[in-house]
Amino acid sequence: MDFRKIVNSSFWGTLIATLTVVVASKMGILSDLVYITGGRISHSFGFSYFSHLSFLVLYLFLNYLFLRGKNITYYEIIGLFAIDYLVYSTTTNRLSHYLGIFVLLMFVLAIKLNWIKFKSYFFKIFSLCSYSVGLLLSIYIANNYNPGEVIWRNLNHLLSNRLGFQKLAFALYQPQLFGNDIQMVGNYEIEILNRIVTENSFYLDSGFLYSWLGYGILFTTLLIILYTSIFYKAYKNNDKAIYIWCMVILFFSFINNTWVNITYNPLLFMLGGSLLASNVRYEK
Repeated sequence: MDFRKIVNSSFWGTLIATLTVVVASKMGILSDLVYITGGRISHSFGFSYFSHLSFLVLYLFLNYLFLRGKNITYYEIIGLFAIDYLVYSTTTNRLSHYLGIFVLLMFVLAIKLNWIKFKSYFFKIFSLCSYSVGLLLSIYIANNYNPGEVIWRNLNHLLSNRLGFQKLAFALYQPQLFGNDIQMVGNYEIEILNRIVTENSFYLDSGFLYSWLGYGILFTTLLIILYTSIFYKAYKNNDKAIYIWCMVILFFSFINNTWVNITYNPLLFMLGGSLLASNVRYEK
């Protein structure tokens, strides 16, 4: 299995599709939906929601850095920093912005400069346990969130009420072996008598929790096993690019559901092979 070819195909396909949508929105063919988030204007650039472009750009970064490897120049890295900031300034999506910075810094420190060594006991344990711990931690936080406590309330505000929605999700749905049909209502605001009123909404965009409640216990357990398998193989083979990629998906899955989306994440194409084949090819 040549994962490099898969990533290359995913990169160019996603890049062309993304640019097509953005250009179409600038030409007026697709609507550029405008949202007000935290007092700032956020543009969707033709996508159905303002955060979608930033998700795509983050995963394009992962694909591009993987393909370029050590051959990437610092000029290219500076250019990627600039793109990350430009996307953030127009979409205002903080998580993708911060993860973009994290990816670029980790790539420079671990791959370009070789200052970070992943072949250590800590990173071994991290690769074996982090996805399982991430799921359990997400479930614990959702069930123990208390808006009456200042720390929880401030954290919920920082995360745009995600903790409140996560707690509500467990009140509405019980974990099932094969999941539930989760009904989500988008967040929107209307102006009444010169006051902005937020209408009732519900969404669950934590990858861990949506998978647990929506896809089911069986499928989520399989995902955890497969991701852990790839994470550990990346550690074992000292494949720093894949290791960083797994870290990003881990962090992203706490408050965004992209770990099963093959549009953003071609890493999924190697999940089955990581267990079924002994010759899975990891490019360093």
